[in-house]
Amino acid sequence: MAKKTVKVLILLLFAVTVFADYQMPSIHTSIMLDSKFYSGNQANKGNYDNDNRFQVRKAAVEIEGEINEYLEYTFEFGLSTCIGKGAELKVMDAGIAYNLNENISFGLQQGHVLRGFASITDCRERLTIEKPIFQKTFGTCHPTGFVADAFFELSEYSDIEIELALLNGTNGTLTKEHDYNIGAIYNTPLPGLGFSGSYTMTNSLNYYDENYQQYDDRGYRANFGIRYEPADFHFSTEYYLGEGFQKSDQEMEAYYVQSGYAIQINHARLQYIEPYVMYEFWNKDKGSDVDSEYGYVNCGLVASLSEAVKLKFNYQEEIKHPGNGAVAHTPSSFIMRLQFGL
Repeated sequence: MAKKTVKVLILLLFAVTVFADYQMPSIHTSIMLDSKFYSGNQANKGNYDNDNRFQVRKAAVEIEGEINEYLEYTFEFGLSTCIGKGAELKVMDAGIAYNLNENISFGLQQGHVLRGFASITDCRERLTIEKPIFQKTFGTCHPTGFVADAFFELSEYSDIEIELALLNGTNGTLTKEHDYNIGAIYNTPLPGLGFSGSYTMTNSLNYYDENYQQYDDRGYRANFGIRYEPADFHFSTEYYLGEGFQKSDQEMEAYYVQSGYAIQINHARLQYIEPYVMYEFWNKDKGSDVDSEYGYVNCGLVASLSEAVKLKFNYQEEIKHPGNGAVAHTPSSFIMRLQFGL
């Protein structure tokens, strides 16, 4: 199956190149390999997610190109735990966009949408080893739909990007469900300082009443963030609020704060090291009288071996957990990742 998929992709690449005014596309590769180790009462008991293992976090090829002056495309395929446990090749991102002018484009795509800094940043480019633990709950990782994007340079250091997305719902259809998102990132005239914000209107068909009758209802997701990254210092924080999750009236709130500092080594085999720390808070049922608050601390180190290769270490500990005993504690984890991107 994998061999057939690769052959089809090679033929597709050849066809796109031939019919795209002979413009060769740019090709990018991304490889992330993990060594994962867990500890705690719930660790290493036959649950794959909490068992010690070596794992391909991601191995993908991305193709980007221009069909002509007004049309461009992107296509990424490979293995990734974002879209499963990495057992088979899958299409991760795909899109065709029409450039209305140098600032505005629109088209159809499957891929990341602008729901703040954490959601739009590729995992390989993150300071920490993974996105916040609550990220996927507040928005699908690779949704599909119509996306319009506008980007304007305001000054030498300042710009703004605004994105509107009309997407499939959580079940991948538009039948009594949808995911409509508007997001923006504003980089200020102060170098390194930026703000993000987004608002999502959802409709889901995943709810059941007391008689076990299925029904649909509306919900929302909202977030606001600040990022400050002058030179070697990195800091960012984002706050999330939403309603309509497992229950139609269920409210959640969450936030993360992360910071790191790159220490320049400037050696042929080691460019820099960057220690970092991140705190995550997640209230899974904000309006309930039952304690539903969780807290996590991540401590880690990034070692840049070259422009394309990084070695990452991350330790995560759950430090806040509901005291009612209804939910098991999340095991502590230590992850070592070797990643390559070109």
